[in-house]
Amino acid sequence: MKHNKLFKLSFIVAITFFCGISIKSQTWSAPTLTGSTITTGTTYYVYNVGSNGYLTAGGWWGTQSNVSSQPRANASTSVVKYTATNTSGSLWTFQYNLAGADVANWFLTPTNPNSSDGSVETNDYDWSGRQPNRPWNVVLTDATNNIYSIQVPSTYAGYVASQFLGSSLGTEDTNGGTCNVVRYNRADGDNYTKWKFVSQADLDLYNARVLLNKYMTYAKKKAIDISSYITTYNAGVTADINSAAATLLTALGRTDVTSSIANPSFETNSLTGWTNNGFVTQSNDPQQAH
Repeated sequence: MKHNKLFKLSFIVAITFFCGISIKSQTWSAPTLTGSTITTGTTYYVYNVGSNGYLTAGGWWGTQSNVSSQPRANASTSVVKYTATNTSGSLWTFQYNLAGADVANWFLTPTNPNSSDGSVETNDYDWSGRQPNRPWNVVLTDATNNIYSIQVPSTYAGYVASQFLGSSLGTEDTNGGTCNVVRYNRADGDNYTKWKFVSQADLDLYNARVLLNKYMTYAKKKAIDISSYITTYNAGVTADINSAAATLLTALGRTDVTSSIANPSFETNSLTGWTNNGFVTQSNDPQQAH
């Protein structure tokens, strides 16, 4: 009897241990947008860590720098990037790239030498000296995550050692709408002065992981074994992740419920295919109308 109890206890412990391993194997890290080591001549999405947004233009005036949740031009679907060019040492210029093409003479530049203002624009001139390609001091501050600080050089009139290019926690109601304005006079010490240079490959990998992450989360709730999908997810090969996402989506067995409805999205001015009797607004009963 004593040996029987010991066997049962050992069996329960073994099952618990196995389940613990199984549950652990069904976990993975949430998608994160990785950055690249900045390389001259490369065009990047410039990503602000604190605001979780991309550097673009539009604010109090159309060329004012701000961050947006999508790398788009203000009120446009055109993609905004910046082409980085190393001028010397840690100094870099950032040329505005719109819809896949560099815009001639348009560079990220400080436009007010008064550090209490800290204005930054992306345009073809600089109020303080018409130097549109004025360089920025770019320093790697986190090699593990490829995070950089960006600062006006010490030769610039508005230079303050403790101030950096950054967005802010709050938004401003500007002429171009409510936005998160970028200035070169943000105090150091938080994520809003931290930047990543995101290549197209970096963004494609992130988007692929976001999609597979969504499908795996649902599949896990349905008790589907997703171990192989997690392995693919962690391997970080974009094409493989997209393929896995398509396979898992099929395995989830979605049902198209719109095919049985004649007019599912109301393209016509008709309720054909919908049951539309018995609404309160169709009743003459005054008690139902209240």
